[in-house]
Amino acid sequence: STASIITKDRLIILPQTSGEIYAIDSISGNDIWKNNLVSNKSSSASFTLHDINITPAISGNTIFASSNLSKLFALDIFTGEILWKIDNINVKHIWPTSNFVFILSSKNELIALQNSNGKV
Repeated sequence: STASIITKDRLIILPQTSGEIYAIDSISGNDIWKNNLVSNKSSSASFTLHDINITPAISGNTIFASSNLSKLFALDIFTGEILWKIDNINVKHIWPTSNFVFILSSKNELIALQNSNGKV
């Protein structure tokens, strides 16, 4: 499946099947940030997740994104900075709330993680 575009205020978050995700200003069309999660190098307009097939989700100022590399990332929505990541988690769906992000795993396990640090 293909991930969908998500928005918050003036930001448009564009996940790509190539593994890139873009944060774009909806008014100017300018790239806001980029980040390469494979090498963990931050810069300013896309980052690679290796096939984003789960639609990212937003809670507050955090984007939650998953990849086919069995990783879950929490990113600052304004800078693209990685706030935390979890390895070895196969995500089917992401449901964020104000304090927790709920993950449905590929094994149909429901996992509750704290938004602030990714702890169970």
